[in-house]
Amino acid sequence: MTLAGALILFVPVFSAIPLGLMTSNALMWLVPWARQASEAKAQGVKWASFRDAQTALFKVALVLVPIGVVSGFVGAYMLGR
Repeated sequence: MTLAGALILFVPVFSAIPLGLMTSNALMWLVPWARQASEAKAQGVKWASFRDAQTALFKVALVLVPIGVVSGFVGAYMLGR
């Protein structure tokens, strides 16, 4: 595998992880009984509430997503030359 292929394939995978986790949290939040069970388990646990988890994942995504997008474009540019 070339460096360009690795930049296109591997680096954006890491930027997709927080987005996938945020999506799964949001989908879980839409199911009332799952939301109630999650809220009950999260009581008193730091970072376990929906809002805290989404905020932390958003902060991670703010760093990883631009890195993944830029590396994908750089890899595509390297392949096109």
